[in-house]
Amino acid sequence: MDVLGEAWRRARRHFKQRPVLSVRGLLTIVFLVPLAMANPVTPKASMASAPPAAEQPGQVPSQNTIPPDGAISTESWARVPETIGEPKLEVFSCEDVSEIPEPECEALVALYNSTDGANWAVNTKWLSSTTPSNWWGVTVSGGHVTHVWLDGNQLTGTIPSELGDLESLELLSFYCNQLTGAIPAELGNLTNLELLFLIDNQLTGIIPPELGNLTNLTDLDLSYNQLTGTIPSELGDLENLTGLGLSYNQLSGDIPRCLTELDLGSLYLGYNMLTASDEDLRVFLDELDEGWADVQTVPPTALQATAVTSRTIELSWTPITYTAHSGYYQVSYAIASGGPYTVHCVTADKSSTGYVMDNLSPGTVYYVVVRTYTPAHDGQQNDLWSSYTAEIAASTSDEEIEGLAAINDGPTPLGSVTTLSASVSAGTNVTYTWALGDGEIDSGAVVTHTYSSCGSYNAVVTGTNCLTVVTATTTVTIPCLLHLPLVLKDR
Repeated sequence: MDVLGEAWRRARRHFKQRPVLSVRGLLTIVFLVPLAMANPVTPKASMASAPPAAEQPGQVPSQNTIPPDGAISTESWARVPETIGEPKLEVFSCEDVSEIPEPECEALVALYNSTDGANWAVNTKWLSSTTPSNWWGVTVSGGHVTHVWLDGNQLTGTIPSELGDLESLELLSFYCNQLTGAIPAELGNLTNLELLFLIDNQLTGIIPPELGNLTNLTDLDLSYNQLTGTIPSELGDLENLTGLGLSYNQLSGDIPRCLTELDLGSLYLGYNMLTASDEDLRVFLDELDEGWADVQTVPPTALQATAVTSRTIELSWTPITYTAHSGYYQVSYAIASGGPYTVHCVTADKSSTGYVMDNLSPGTVYYVVVRTYTPAHDGQQNDLWSSYTAEIAASTSDEEIEGLAAINDGPTPLGSVTTLSASVSAGTNVTYTWALGDGEIDSGAVVTHTYSSCGSYNAVVTGTNCLTVVTATTTVTIPCLLHLPLVLKDR
């Protein structure tokens, strides 16, 4: 197992220099070692000229071995013939298997069925032999399954939870397949597991906190998937862990400080949306994975409104370090604190240091947030959207008042209510104050008043905002009634 762990660490150092997955590089370093242990192969100098080796029970014929340059393709992984000397089963049943416990057999069958085993690149002896140690990629020791290594084998579908029944498993590797769905929490039952490699699939969901139960684990690599959520603090319980790979996912949030308690020799966190607020943690991470923070899709900092007009708000911020692989900042606003937010614009790229929001309404408070976008690229399968910045509030300025007018509904009979109205053709946040002409005052765009005497009254309204003070006048008429004596005429 030490050989495998060291081979994998050598492979990860290779990736450190070449952040995009190199199938050739990894398989040259790692893949041949464990496969040779579980299923001996006879390498050949040339795919075209080497003669086939003699087929022996339990041995993979040479025409199905890996090319010397480490490249893997469907063509070079032709289906391996059945092993000579053992009859092909018509119907497979774990009841007929005596080499390993029945629950372990059922777990392997569940793996085969859940990942479309019939269409694997190589599925030699799977479900056609009652001796699982002859199955491609499976190692049995002491009556238990200890290794399952099916890298680059065209596995599709999901990882079955039944794998949690492989209680003696020491190595589980599904590198470079097309597995989807979540990582089963039941993998946390594999307390003897030392190496867990699920790199380069399309796995989704969170990292199960139950993986923190794997206290014998020395190497854990979940890179190049579509995993979301935060790094669970339970990984800090992996007291024997020396290698951790989580790069090229869509993990977010603050990295747990408990990782500093691990004796890690290698760490890969790049190309996520991760942060580290603790200074001691940052020092620890920088020593193991230099530059990890420079390739995180995180929100810009120091967002502020630097200038406003009645129709625009000019924003500025400090851009993130990670400006490669295109992308941009998305600026959104709301008219109430906390949203819902409406997208106003996106910037040209991630080097932008600000933006001018235009076509806004005068005299309005806007609540603004910004987030970062990095599209999928190279080995990164995911479109990354950072969290939002903290919300800031900015107000557009008022417009000057223009076209103030005042009217009333008179003439009004004495003792009746007169309605007076004011309006503007332009201007924002206008307040109206009335001097009603009889010594009384009132406020509002529309007011009512009852005059106590007949006559004419000049009502003056004053319109005010932070830029302008203007007035307008309307004349209110309260007619005086003429009382004539009643004259009776005798007849």
